[in-house]
Amino acid sequence: MKEPEARSTGGTGRTSWKRLAFVAIPVAVVSGILLAGIGSGVVPASLSVTTQSLALSGQELKISADSLKGKGFAQYVDVDETARGDKASGVTRIDDGDIKDLCQSTVADLPGIGKVTTLIRAGRGDRPVHVKGLVIRTNSLEGDAEFRNIEIGKDANTSKRMREAPDGSFGQEGDRVTIQNLRQNAIGVRADQFKLTGLHLTVKRGDHSCY
Repeated sequence: MKEPEARSTGGTGRTSWKRLAFVAIPVAVVSGILLAGIGSGVVPASLSVTTQSLALSGQELKISADSLKGKGFAQYVDVDETARGDKASGVTRIDDGDIKDLCQSTVADLPGIGKVTTLIRAGRGDRPVHVKGLVIRTNSLEGDAEFRNIEIGKDANTSKRMREAPDGSFGQEGDRVTIQNLRQNAIGVRADQFKLTGLHLTVKRGDHSCY
């Protein structure tokens, strides 16, 4: 994969990366937790979730949003053990974030039916989705991103946000991140809390992915 090109704005503590291929993003939190709610038949609009480790299925989730604004993030690379085999992923923590016009989709092949899409939308207009204390595991992300006070290349487990990182692993950390027009694939999340405003969930036959 081609490395993203960094552009320093000089003296302001900002770095802007266009068409970012891989970066922290809390939108994925909606994916794993909402699907758990769907399975149990309950999908509340506001959730508090344990930060215990998830048993990962390996199922990928497609996620899109108009924008994300996050405070306090950190990221490192790790290997996840899933029911579909080991997968490399970026592990990211976001302390607090708002997401506008969120869309999350998963497509499954069901016997006798074929492809079925579970689609979730929330945070439209001036009522964004709000998330706190989340950890996400993702393998692909695109968008227009801007970071503030970012440090790249630090020993990940020297940060309180990345204590679970392997010793000596490559990490990055910053005060703020903003991403416009994001597109993401993710495989798992943990979170302290998130609030979904204007939640709309549908299950449709066929492939109706967010993008």
